[in-house]
Amino acid sequence: KLQRAAKHIFWMSALDNGKAKLGAIISFENLPRDRNANLWTRIENDCHLTLNELSALQNAVCSPAKSMERIEAEVGALRAELETFRARSFIAQDERIYFFTKGMPGSTGTRKPSIVSKTIQKDYHGRCLFCGEEKNVTKAHIVAGNNKVDYSPFSKPKYRDDLDVSSPRNFIPLCGTDGMDGTCHNEFDKYLMTLLYNPFEKVFKIYCLRENFPKYEQCHLRVVNVSPTFPPYCRLLAWRSRKCMMEHEYMVPEEIDSWIEMCNFSEKSHSIVNEAAEVVDTESNSKESGL
Repeated sequence: KLQRAAKHIFWMSALDNGKAKLGAIISFENLPRDRNANLWTRIENDCHLTLNELSALQNAVCSPAKSMERIEAEVGALRAELETFRARSFIAQDERIYFFTKGMPGSTGTRKPSIVSKTIQKDYHGRCLFCGEEKNVTKAHIVAGNNKVDYSPFSKPKYRDDLDVSSPRNFIPLCGTDGMDGTCHNEFDKYLMTLLYNPFEKVFKIYCLRENFPKYEQCHLRVVNVSPTFPPYCRLLAWRSRKCMMEHEYMVPEEIDSWIEMCNFSEKSHSIVNEAAEVVDTESNSKESGL
């Protein structure tokens, strides 16, 4: 697709250059509709066309199989695909995506069991955040917490505050455990289920990528209420959602570019210091909108 996109874009550029060179000698509409060598040679010489420009003009007027509108639409679609590819490449090369790679060191020495457990019991009433199940509810990490791992890419100066992986903000209550089929915790750990903050609707929304998941209808696109005192880190949820996209692109419920854009908006809305060095007040936003 990239090769085809490059070819189309090069062709369109040659066509535009050729049209510009026609000038007052002959209009594009009056170009010969057949490939008469003598006529086209005269046009080539009189207008000082390159071989690529001559070929592009000939194909445009002598090959009516594809209308210009259709060609331009194809080029536009291919350009969009190219931009999406570039965005995905940027994500793949960003060091933050690797914190969600399988094999990252697990949680050791960073938990605050009493605070986390009390928060889940008090703010979530001991229920699974995704499906509401009250039995076998466990604490799911958004990102694995390890005191030997450097999490500075998720901290200042790029973000308003430093990331604390032992904070209740790095945990959400989910039913089941990793490896227990049919549970939300297992789907979450397999990157088949994610939570993402929508800054436009000002809500946290669940996304299920596997339609045959038993709780798909119950959970997909469901809006949930998170802890008002320890809302989940939007920056971690955004990067975890990007990981879901990379792991299961064909299952993403929206257009890939829309998914990437929503992750960007979600992350920037509450965490990142913008280009003007203005800082989003996370604490005040949390009190006002329940984040």
